Amino acid sequence: RVATENSFPTGAGLASSASGFAALTMAVVAALEREVSAPELSVLARLSGSGSAARSVLGGYVEWPAGGGDEEGHAVAIAGADHWQLKDLIAILDTEPKSVSSRQGHRLATTSPYFAPRLELLPSRLDRVRSAIREKSFEQLAPVVEEEAIDLHLIAMSSNPPIFYWQPGTLEVLATIRRLRSEGLAVCATMDAGANVHTICLPEDEERIAAELEAIPAVSTVIRDGVGQGPQISEEHLF
Repeated sequence: RVATENSFPTGAGLASSASGFAALTMAVVAALEREVSAPELSVLARLSGSGSAARSVLGGYVEWPAGGGDEEGHAVAIAGADHWQLKDLIAILDTEPKSVSSRQGHRLATTSPYFAPRLELLPSRLDRVRSAIREKSFEQLAPVVEEEAIDLHLIAMSSNPPIFYWQPGTLEVLATIRRLRSEGLAVCATMDAGANVHTICLPEDEERIAAELEAIPAVSTVIRDGVGQGPQISEEHLF
């Protein structure tokens, strides 16, 4: 018997499938008392049911390189969790599962006229992200993070049929983040396929930014998160 439980909304653009399948993979490996390497664990997580789970089994800053067969496609660590302690304040606007799943969205993305141009931009964007992380440069990281997030939703909106994940509150959150940045705070936004907004910032600005997000009427709650250490084995059982 397998039982899983999330501490955050499921299917709402918060990577619940990635974390869920990463946890499942780790639990199965531990239950079978198998010794596997980090690359092997990443491959198993990817094959379990979520490509993004390949990244989630590793802690810190992680990249899933393109290419490679079933036995080769695994994530690699760029830097450990303690390398750069960024904060992620997640503005929750909608806790319900999104109307169009990520799997459906992936299929429809190829119908967008902006899909191919985005693929051409990815290598240079990845270089910028790697450099920003290694140098711990928020000034380098913020622009590329927002470029990629906006492009993802541009592709969704221009697919056939179009997908609209954003809600009015999404724009309110983005406007608040832009205002805070104009006031000198190091802050940027990113989004997965969903209405909720991940607000990336430095630890010293966490309280101010969280208060600003919580003051937005459309925001039901703000989940405070940070750079994770990867899945941890727990002795607590769900049944």
